[in-house]
Amino acid sequence: MSANWKALQKRLNILDKKSPTMKPPSKSKLKEAISKVNNPIDSDLIDDPSIPGLSEFQRRPKRLDAVLLNEDENLLGISSPDTVVYSKSKQKIGTFLALDCEFVGTGFKGKNSELARVSIVNYYGYPVLDLYVKPLNFVTDWRTKWSGITPDMMKEAVAFSEAQSMVAAVLKGKVLIGHGLRNDTKVMMISHPRHSTIDTQVLQRYRDCPVIKGRPGLKRLVKSYLGLDIQIGSHSSVQDAQASMLLFRLFKDEYMPNKPKSRIRQ
Repeated sequence: MSANWKALQKRLNILDKKSPTMKPPSKSKLKEAISKVNNPIDSDLIDDPSIPGLSEFQRRPKRLDAVLLNEDENLLGISSPDTVVYSKSKQKIGTFLALDCEFVGTGFKGKNSELARVSIVNYYGYPVLDLYVKPLNFVTDWRTKWSGITPDMMKEAVAFSEAQSMVAAVLKGKVLIGHGLRNDTKVMMISHPRHSTIDTQVLQRYRDCPVIKGRPGLKRLVKSYLGLDIQIGSHSSVQDAQASMLLFRLFKDEYMPNKPKSRIRQ
């Protein structure tokens, strides 16, 4: 068992003692919330009286990771601190996990996407897993402007198969959240039960909105509904996973319309 696996299993046991130790899976197994927002905009502010505290929230300095530390009943109501400190209780893996990946290009003109980084955060945005991953094929386009990945980062990278197994182990029995998840799971060559998967790109309120429509990008949604800026310059898979989790928590009742609130556990 590699050092990475030992560290992961230790974290799984310490942070979430209720969950049994997970072994690497076999290769075969690897195979609108409050009311409609009719006119979200891409400006710094959006005033929607149907979302309590939203206007006040958007007029104060904010950090996405700090907002996630708040409890649901006060999600938008507390000023963001200068530093983020996770208590032990907010480091637990829990039930809901958000995943995001960064890709590099291989093949002719870098048109094929391959995994170079994968990040998973918990309900409060704490990174429970963050790995650089060695692409399976020769990289012809690092896509650094968007991915933030450079060749030097590969010095810390793990093998694709190891990252794949570790991700599968962490996600086992959990609710998986992400934005455009199909792209991530396809490149990682993993699957997750549909009933335990929530794609934050798909929500009826987005389809009903004349400004957003369809399946909008993560950056636009976070800016429109929360007034937060992400993906400034290169992307960070940790930050994007946190953004997906924040959207899920903001509109949780809509993403999980048939789930009784009393049964929604963090």
